[in-house]
Amino acid sequence: MLPKLSRFCIVAIMVILLFEMNIIEARRSKHSKRGGSSSSSSSSVVVVEAAVTTAEGEVDTVFGRISGYGNVSRPFPTNQQELNDYCKGQFSDIRLIESYAKRCQHGLPKQYFNILVYTIKGSMSRICKKNSKKARQFLSASGCIRRASEHFDQCHRNLIQRLHRIKFSENKKKIPYTCCEYYTLRKCFQDGGRNEAKCSDKEMETVEELIESTSSNALNFFCGEYAEDSDKCEKLGPMPEVPSKSGRKSRPKYLRSISLTVAEIFDTFPEISTRT
Repeated sequence: MLPKLSRFCIVAIMVILLFEMNIIEARRSKHSKRGGSSSSSSSSVVVVEAAVTTAEGEVDTVFGRISGYGNVSRPFPTNQQELNDYCKGQFSDIRLIESYAKRCQHGLPKQYFNILVYTIKGSMSRICKKNSKKARQFLSASGCIRRASEHFDQCHRNLIQRLHRIKFSENKKKIPYTCCEYYTLRKCFQDGGRNEAKCSDKEMETVEELIESTSSNALNFFCGEYAEDSDKCEKLGPMPEVPSKSGRKSRPKYLRSISLTVAEIFDTFPEISTRT
C-alpha cells in the first residue's frame, strides 16, 4: 500500500523518474522485440512505490545531515570559514525539507513541519550571521558537541525506537505519548553533554538552544497540558509493545529522522485550529 502522500507529491516524484523509465525501456527494447502491455500497469505501480520510498529515504538522509551528530551528519564547524560552508549546506537541506513538506505532507504532519522549518530557519539565520553573538557561542560549543556526538546519536536512535511503539497505541494517546517521550531526549542530551563529554554550563546552554531549534518548539505547540514539568506523563501508563509478525518485530521506517517518525504518528490527525 502506498503511503498517504498527496497526489501532487506522487506526480512530482514520478516526473523526476519518467525520464529514467524511458531510458530503461529503450535499453530493454534493444534486447527484446516482444510487445504486450500486460506488465505496464504493475510496472507503473512499482515505480510510484519506489519513487515515494526514494523521496522519503532522501529526506531521512537530509535530516541525518543537519542533525549535527552521528556518522552521517554534517560536522560541526570550528572556525568562521567552516561555519560559512556549514551554513550553506544547512540552508540547502532546509529548503529540501521545506519543499518535501509542502508537496508531500498534509493535515497535522504538514502543520508540524511548517512550524519545524520556520523554527530551524530562524535559529540558523541567527547562527549564520557573521560575527554575531550566536555564531561565536555556536563555534565555542563545537568541541563539546563533537565529543558528545556518539552519545547524542544514541539518544536520537533510542527515541526513534520508542516513537515507533507509539504508532501502535490508541489515537487519543498518540500525541501525549509523543510529547512525553520527547522530553526524555532532552534529558539524555543533558546527561551526555555533562557526564560523557564534560561540557561546561555555557556549552550546554548552546546545546539546549539547538535542541529547542529542532523538534521541541514544534512539539510544544501540540503538547498543551502535557508539559515537561507536568505529572500527566506518568499517568498515561506504559506504551504498547511493537507487534510481531512471523516472529519478527516491526522496525522503524526511518533511521535518521525523529521528525518523519513524528509525522507518521500524526498522520491520521487534522490540522489544529490556531483561531482564538
